Amino acid sequence: RASAAGGRPAPPTGGASSADGTKLVAVAFNDLTYLSTDSGLNWNASPTPYNADNNPWTAVASSADGTIVIRGMDFAGTGIIDVSTNSGASFLGVWSSTGGVKGIACSADGSRVYVVHDNNSALSIYVPGTGWTERNAGLSAGRSIACSADGVRVTAVGLYSIVHSFNSGATWYVGTDSILNDLQGYWTVIALSADGTKAAISKNFFGSGQILTGWAFSTAPGTAGYLSGSQYSAVELLYVGSGQFLPVSYVSTITPH
Repeated sequence: RASAAGGRPAPPTGGASSADGTKLVAVAFNDLTYLSTDSGLNWNASPTPYNADNNPWTAVASSADGTIVIRGMDFAGTGIIDVSTNSGASFLGVWSSTGGVKGIACSADGSRVYVVHDNNSALSIYVPGTGWTERNAGLSAGRSIACSADGVRVTAVGLYSIVHSFNSGATWYVGTDSILNDLQGYWTVIALSADGTKAAISKNFFGSGQILTGWAFSTAPGTAGYLSGSQYSAVELLYVGSGQFLPVSYVSTITPH
């Protein structure tokens, strides 16, 4: 909802919110960036250092308090990232790379930023004071990325693949589950819970939308116990050392004991 006086954004390509839902930001392809400080009742255009109404913004993320806003664009195959530290009042261009930006995620305090690109298997990671690094995550045509509130657990999707990191992007695990990497359709958007243990992911299945929810990416640490499930259930485990395995994904119903 937006007032006529405040303006109404073009069809958005990305949106983000503060934890309390009062600060909102929306970006649109070939349009401005729009901000609301009253839960969407009124919107105002943010200043931009680029060509006023010709900005191919594709993604945006926000810290939990809405102070830090990160937006990205796909400018003819080049990714450009802007960062605001004053709730979108002004932005500073901080980085550019080969491969248009398709998805952005950041930790609740804005201390870690993750970016996926259109034609690059790598993920870009930004830590204030340290700068940008790239990690080859084996992602095909990145589309969306999400992280836990502390920025430790990260999951990204490409058209036909999904990758996980459990250590702030230092290493990546490519999911091999047949449902997760099903070539009949392609992944579009992913979201994670605050603790990073559950996810919702959407898929374009021959023009019809599908959503999978309720994945549990981990159980309580321990070297004892077992998993049970119904017939034809399956679980994917990652060995993390010290006699412990980390459940990465599952199909049907899996119960830890």
